[in-house]
Amino acid sequence: MTTVDASNKTAVFGQGNTKAGCEAVSKPDDAPLKVGTSEDEGKDEIERNARRIAAVASFRELTEGYYIHNKTKKKKKWIRMDKKRPTYYYKNIGHHYSFYDRRRVYLSGKKSDPTIFKCFRKKQHPLTVPAEYRGMTLRQLRAVRANADRRCIEEGWTNYKGERLTPDQVSLYDINKYVILPFTIKTKLSFVSALPSTAGPQPPRWFVSHWWGEPIHQFIPCIEQLVADFKYNSRAEHGMRGGGMNDDTPIWVCAYANNQWKLSDAITNDPKKSSFYRAMKAAQGRTVTIIDSKGIVFTRIWCIFELHLTLTDTQEEKDDDTSEVGVWASYTAKNHISEHQGKRQNREAVGIISGGSTADDGFTHDNGLRYNISNRESHFPIEVLSNSLKIQVEQAQASIENDRTHILNSISGEMENLDIKPPITHRNYTSLNDAISGRFASSCGVLQAALKNGPELWEAVLAAMSRSFTTRYIG
Repeated sequence: MTTVDASNKTAVFGQGNTKAGCEAVSKPDDAPLKVGTSEDEGKDEIERNARRIAAVASFRELTEGYYIHNKTKKKKKWIRMDKKRPTYYYKNIGHHYSFYDRRRVYLSGKKSDPTIFKCFRKKQHPLTVPAEYRGMTLRQLRAVRANADRRCIEEGWTNYKGERLTPDQVSLYDINKYVILPFTIKTKLSFVSALPSTAGPQPPRWFVSHWWGEPIHQFIPCIEQLVADFKYNSRAEHGMRGGGMNDDTPIWVCAYANNQWKLSDAITNDPKKSSFYRAMKAAQGRTVTIIDSKGIVFTRIWCIFELHLTLTDTQEEKDDDTSEVGVWASYTAKNHISEHQGKRQNREAVGIISGGSTADDGFTHDNGLRYNISNRESHFPIEVLSNSLKIQVEQAQASIENDRTHILNSISGEMENLDIKPPITHRNYTSLNDAISGRFASSCGVLQAALKNGPELWEAVLAAMSRSFTTRYIG
């Protein structure tokens, strides 16, 4: 008997698997369950709910356009969403950053390089675009936010407890219920495929790992800062690290990429055959973890698995003595003033990035790379850092116990029989815990912040660094 609550988005499609956390359509952790509802009844209930919302909702921000406000210039700009918009990243042809020296490397549209994706025809039907190539651009994410901001109060959106929502409280759980499912009810396509601004396959430059319960008003600023931090792309290393980002560069977000009406195509018994794994490969191992203020993302098994794959693939590339592929960045929402290249900037998010961002490096090495990294990362919240040092892979949770079983077995190296009971303890669990916490602890900015915070956190950071240096994580 499958338990389902339409308002809580418990998965009822395909095999009934979910990904809770980055964790696809699933209930919030403290949501009550309905008992005695069959899988077919649950699917019908979700579909009726989506049709009811679609009958009264307006999606004009997604199909026509929206205004974006420039806080610095105090102006607003109209962003069109009614026509297909090619996706691309920038690459500079000179040695210095200049608007006139950069060119676009198209990832979709008529000008895209045919040698990059030979398997795609020029006119690709949305149904045939694999989930891993359904990236979402920042323009499209902002359209979702604009639609939610307008409709939330107008339509009286509520959470799973029946409590009225305000725009700043809307999470991806709510976006799935009020936007994704109603918007795709007629086509039964993925959200990205259904958008009129999607120009075909949108291969991701970055893979996004996150918890669905974080408000989108905290999630999107993190993506905006990621784009700003990786806008430079003046040499080969910048390109490998994901440089050249802009508002039209795709990133992979599971809720928008996976077809929420047919999740069995995305989530498989073997996690390494899922759309998530394929998307990480498409993004060349570049993963950004969006950390909520409580650090719940680190207690979700799918998000832990995505970090496991990122760290494993990066190490394998180094072992093969090939060009370094794989970057792990962690961003969290925080309003602060940061100094960059002599200018003070108001920012809404901050990230810790292995090796720094391409903007830290820049083009002229003004003030030095280490100084830029340390200055930027010093604003990372201490409370989020503290949570990152307490990661316990073996205690991570999932909405579906089978997902947890399969993933822990995969991490421990048991690939022949993923259904057996995973070990309670394993050296791979320990080494992954140490590798993740060590990445945070070894940040220059974090070290400075921890030193100022007091001896307890400072000692915890040093201990995490020590464990990570003595443990080589290879999965």
